[in-house]
Amino acid sequence: MGELMANITTKTEFIDDDLFYKERILKLEDYAIRTPYNASDDKNYYSPINEIYKNFDFSTLTELCSDFSSELKLNKEIDSKKINDRLNFPFFKYVDNQPPQEEHVKLLADLALKCDVITTPLWTLPSVKDEKKMSAEEKARREAHFVDLILKSNKIFFERISQNKEKKTIIGTIPFKVSRKNIDEIFDMYQNMGIDSFVIDCNGSSLITADTWLTNAMIIIDELQNEKGFTYSINSYEGRFLKGNKETPAKDYISHGAGVDILGLNHIPPKLSPQIWRDLSQSEKTYKIFNKETYGYQRINNETLLKEAVNLDINPNLEPNRIRRIYNSLQKNNENETLKEILEDREPVKEYIILKKQIPEKDIKVCGKIRNKVVRD
Repeated sequence: MGELMANITTKTEFIDDDLFYKERILKLEDYAIRTPYNASDDKNYYSPINEIYKNFDFSTLTELCSDFSSELKLNKEIDSKKINDRLNFPFFKYVDNQPPQEEHVKLLADLALKCDVITTPLWTLPSVKDEKKMSAEEKARREAHFVDLILKSNKIFFERISQNKEKKTIIGTIPFKVSRKNIDEIFDMYQNMGIDSFVIDCNGSSLITADTWLTNAMIIIDELQNEKGFTYSINSYEGRFLKGNKETPAKDYISHGAGVDILGLNHIPPKLSPQIWRDLSQSEKTYKIFNKETYGYQRINNETLLKEAVNLDINPNLEPNRIRRIYNSLQKNNENETLKEILEDREPVKEYIILKKQIPEKDIKVCGKIRNKVVRD
């Protein structure tokens, strides 16, 4: 497949001496991106990367494959989410306990080909009612079937992509919480296909808390990339407010310090009990915004959100959740510029972020451990 893939050129400018913060120049298609960087999905905020995210299940794909009008409607939906003069990244997540059929995977490939960059589908480990009650053998069989699904489905996906003669960047997705034994098989598959850029799908979990797993993954990625690809993270857990707290650590943003070049959005809703959802529906609506002074997320009401939007020249007439997402992307990328300046000045990033009161010291230590295991000084 290598002859059908567009080249990605990367150049590492600076790596922090203590943590795994990196300033790199990524050249994809006609775009140059300096990392660390945060992606977006809104035309009202300029970002070279536009995420197009959509969930699919077995019945939906079956209908799309058998009904022309449904497929036509979906094509229009995907086209409406694309933004001109951006790199449109498709993230199509398959959520179903029933394995997809061959025609389903081919459709996902055809949809991905509509975009500027191709990402392999985000496959999801089949759900169970009570995972805690499963034996070790049951968990191992479940995961083995999941990895087999990924390998077989991605083979169909690649075969379909290879029929396209236009060269495009292809990025391989890596599922979170798959054991290191099985994750090796997935990386081997991508290596055989000549793929050296990866998206880690956190699926609503915190990447930084799985420090030994992440270290192992970053070591493998570094060996496969050899200064050619980049690392992207999506659906990372942002943090949860404890009762009475108005601020919580930004668990997603710190992952830049663990080697993530580009941080995508979290498209996974929080896992809350029905009672908590009922309580939230009856309370005042609040919004989670990033505070670059503390590296935390603050909870603010609608009135405060509109004031913050005006201060940053964000259209206050937009839907509040869109304002929140634009605000967070803007603030994070503003902070990324500060981090790049620190890297360029060869100053220690650790001395800067240790002053951010919402970031736990243990997370900073994880970033340091990963950097020391991966980087060959």
